[in-house]
Order: sequence, then structure tokens, then C-alpha cells
Amino acid sequence: MDKPRASGVEWNMVPPQEFQPCKYRICRTPTKGQLGGVILNQHVLGTGTHYSVGRTQPCFEAGCELCARAIRRDWHGYLFLMGRKSREIIILELTAGPACRLYDEFKRLRTLRGLEILMSRANDQPNGRVICRIGERVANVEELPTVPDIRTMMESIWGVTFSPPTGTEPVGMERMSERDLVVAGVRQRASLNGQTFINSGGID
Repeated sequence: MDKPRASGVEWNMVPPQEFQPCKYRICRTPTKGQLGGVILNQHVLGTGTHYSVGRTQPCFEAGCELCARAIRRDWHGYLFLMGRKSREIIILELTAGPACRLYDEFKRLRTLRGLEILMSRANDQPNGRVICRIGERVANVEELPTVPDIRTMMESIWGVTFSPPTGTEPVGMERMSERDLVVAGVRQRASLNGQTFINSGGID
């Protein structure tokens, strides 16, 4: 007797892209010590976020369930960072203060790619003020590895898809709403609380 044929079954040596795990750690500025590396993106890209169920999640603004539950809204920016010695590539999570500092550099240089940065905290508290030191651009920028689109990567991690950005300008700090700026405390230059993270390990 002939065996029944399965219709539409496809076998692969590796799982399709949508099933592959994220190979990049998401890191924040550590409570103690420093985190430094070379920026691989042209600019920071960020969005409104909430911290719920032990993880950072995007804010959907209109109709956002977490906003309706009065869960604090923050803003987080993301970029790829490579360790100078280890060459490990991570996703660095930034709050509004450091992101504003990097956006000033972006406006001056028109790109952040190749800049060295060193992240630390003013004290040993998890929500301590973050200090972002910006160094020189590395000499071999053209030899730096290419990285995936950070927006696509974060949406894949979160399991969401937002509407495409409009306009031709890079989407970064300029998309922060007035509400985000006040919530983040940028205007008052207050200590930034509520930094959330998936992994706080550093790179060399």
C-alpha cells in the first residue's frame, strides 16, 4: 500500500528566519563598572515603552492596554555596539538622557557609526544617573561589520510590527513626543529612573 503523501510539508536544515533565536544580547548600563564599545549604527532609534511582566514592552499609544492600566510610560532607544577586544555585538538599551547626548553628536557629525562610547552610572544604584562618555571615531570605520536594521530587530524581539516611518530623516530622538520628554525628565535634567533591561552584562 502506498504511503500517504503530505501536502505542503517543507523540511529545512536550519529554521526559517522567523523561528531563529535572537543572537544579540540586549544590555543596559551596568549598576557597577562600565560598558563600552564602538557604535555600529548611523543613529539611535527609539520608541515609547512600558515595563511589565518582567520585561520592556513597546507602547502602542492610542489603545495601549498598558497605558490604560496606568503603567508608567518611558522612552528607550536602541543601537548596536561592538566590544573593541571581544568583537561581540550587543544591542544597547538607552534612556532619554544618553540618547539626547548621542543625538547632539549625530546632528554635529551626521553619523554615530564608528564612535567609541563608555557608559557608566554616577552611583551604584540600579536607577542611578547614566553617564555617557563619547570618544573618538575609530580609524577603520569601513571595516566595521554591518548589522541588521535595529527597528526590524526590536520589532522581531517584541513580536510586533509598527507602521512604517514617514519622511526621509533618520528616525531617532526627533520622534520623541513632548509627553515622552516630560516623562523622561529631560527638560528638568532629573535623574532618570525606570531603566529596564533584559541583560546587564558588559562587553570588552
